[in-house]
Amino acid sequence: MKKLKSIQLKITSMTGLLLTIAVVALVSYSAKSLRDASVSLAKSEAIGRAKQEATKIQAKIEVALDAARTMAQTLTVVTDDSNKAALSRDMVNKMLIAVLKNNPDFLGTYTAWEPDAFDQKDKEFAKTAGHDDSGRFIPYWTMGTGGPILEALAGYEDTTKDELGGRTGDYYLIPRESKNEAIIDPYVYPVQGKDTLLTSLVVPIVVQNRFYGIAGVDIALDFLQKAADSLDLYDKSAKMMLISHKGIISGLTGEQGFVGKHLKAYEPHPEDQSTIIDGIKNRKELIFFDKSDDKLKVQVPIQFGSTTTNWAVIIAVPNEKVYEAANGIMLRQIIIGIVLILVAIIILWWISRTISHPLSKTAAILRQISEQGDFSKRVNVDQADETGQIAGAINELMEAVQSALNDLNKVFGAVADGDLTKRITSEQKGDLARLKTASNQSIERLASVLDQVNATSKEVHNGAEELAGSAQALASGNSEQAASLEEVSSSMTEVAGQAKTNNENATQAQQLSNATVSVVERGNAQMGEMLKSMDEINTTSTDISKIIKTIDEIAFQTNLLALNAAVEAARAGKYGKGFAVVAEEVRNLAARSAEAAKNTTDLIENSVREVERGVENAHKTDDVLKEINDSVIKINDIMGEISSGSSEQQKGIEEINKGLGQVNSVVQQNSSISEETASASEELSAQATDLQHLIGQFKISQTKQNRASTPVQPSIIRKTGPTEKRTTPAKLITLDDDNFGKY
Repeated sequence: MKKLKSIQLKITSMTGLLLTIAVVALVSYSAKSLRDASVSLAKSEAIGRAKQEATKIQAKIEVALDAARTMAQTLTVVTDDSNKAALSRDMVNKMLIAVLKNNPDFLGTYTAWEPDAFDQKDKEFAKTAGHDDSGRFIPYWTMGTGGPILEALAGYEDTTKDELGGRTGDYYLIPRESKNEAIIDPYVYPVQGKDTLLTSLVVPIVVQNRFYGIAGVDIALDFLQKAADSLDLYDKSAKMMLISHKGIISGLTGEQGFVGKHLKAYEPHPEDQSTIIDGIKNRKELIFFDKSDDKLKVQVPIQFGSTTTNWAVIIAVPNEKVYEAANGIMLRQIIIGIVLILVAIIILWWISRTISHPLSKTAAILRQISEQGDFSKRVNVDQADETGQIAGAINELMEAVQSALNDLNKVFGAVADGDLTKRITSEQKGDLARLKTASNQSIERLASVLDQVNATSKEVHNGAEELAGSAQALASGNSEQAASLEEVSSSMTEVAGQAKTNNENATQAQQLSNATVSVVERGNAQMGEMLKSMDEINTTSTDISKIIKTIDEIAFQTNLLALNAAVEAARAGKYGKGFAVVAEEVRNLAARSAEAAKNTTDLIENSVREVERGVENAHKTDDVLKEINDSVIKINDIMGEISSGSSEQQKGIEEINKGLGQVNSVVQQNSSISEETASASEELSAQATDLQHLIGQFKISQTKQNRASTPVQPSIIRKTGPTEKRTTPAKLITLDDDNFGKY
């Protein structure tokens, strides 16, 4: 544990740690820089090689595409009606053979035409050499051991799809649909009766946006596998893969068995598959680390002519080859760094020892002084540097401390013997000087306090005797005051009973007043309803008058009609006699109706006048009831104020009773305290005598005897019979209206 606390170990370990961190940081930075440089170099080399291989493949395939493009351009002559006899089927076949012979790398050359699009003679050539049952011009020329071999194209209209969505007849269908040249993803096609993996370079024959047919060249994919196998990069540890637009592997270094299969057969991770396919379709150069097989991969797209189906070249380099050179350099740097750290730690250990050894000797001396309390010990270090200076300063400190302690021991030894006249007189500096001053002042203060305590104890003795007499007088007065308070409390109880009765009577009066107000309010409401009914009767009477007037008018009209009927009956002669009698009766009835209506009108008018007088009287009655209601409300308010005042008066009397009870309790308590104070005063007088005896044991300077005594509290005179005594007043309790009941 002591080793861990050694300054030598701390200096060595901390400096060594910092040095180690610096070396590690430097090596790490260097290693990172080397690895980054290695990755950058590997990327550049892989990209350059991939572009080089892509250029070679593109050039070779572009030759076939140019051949197909030339044949398609030549065959457009057939579409010109004026030149139909310029090219016959035999002549086209000779052209296809010539192209095949001039390009040994071509697997086959061919053309295919729409029905009757070549020479309108498809029926004549049905089932002949190079034709199928349709007779369409579809020759396919390949090179055999004995020379060119002619076959008819197969499956050119077949739309059957494989697992990747490719159709059997895509080499014909895609150019016809897009009217653009195309490179077909690798597929298996029977050549001379043998299934062969190939790709087709096809150019459509289009004139004025009309599709007539295609011209194409097939290439076997063997040359792509040969190109992949010939890759020599990073000691042949790198691999090259050729991928078609749909992800078909066309060549893979050392892995011919994967040729013709989809990318997922070789690359199992969907994310990597998606990355590669997207790069091909979007014609992007990619650089990424494939964590699944720990390789650096670069991808370069290949575009053929104006086709939209791009291919790609991928070169994969193992990470260990990428970082191989960087790892070797990094290992050498680590070894050099470790050696430097070990040498530096040894040097630091020797340097720190020259510092820590004198300090450890100094610490040992200080530890002995701390454990033994002997300040006479000194540090012995023979060095002129900072450690020697520290030892000398510690020795000087010990001498000053030892001198101050000797003086303190002498002075406080005298204080222990009761002699307060001794003082520290030696010269001191700094904190020791302040210690000297504080010690001398403490002894001075102690002597002064003892002198004052002696004088005060005498006054306490005298005051205690006076306090005992005053306490006895206070107890007697408290007893008389308690008796008076009991009588006052009894009187207040009677007043409280009367106030409670007044409060109850006022409450009953207020309840009766409230009931009266309620009755008057109902009368007002009823009078309002009556006024409303009178108004409705007046309105109804007016309406009846209108109806009677209407009846009178009807009677008048009826009379006129009856008169007219009588005139008409007279004109009719004997035939109108019966009708004349009826008209007479109607006229009589109309006369009686008019008389009844007149009488009814008179009665209604009299009734209306009476109703108007009744309405006027009802309004006057309503005004009188309102005045009664206002008076009753005022009486009710006054009764409420009387009831509230009575309630407050009762509460005040109850508070007075509580206050008197508290005062009585305080008086009784004061009486008990007065008796206890008298007893305590006697004990205080005896203890003051003992205190004077104890202070007499100390030796104090003569100048202290003349100090002024502590001031005494002012005294008052209380009469306790024929004699008077001077006492210190106790704290008085004052009771008035503001603080009544708070004590």
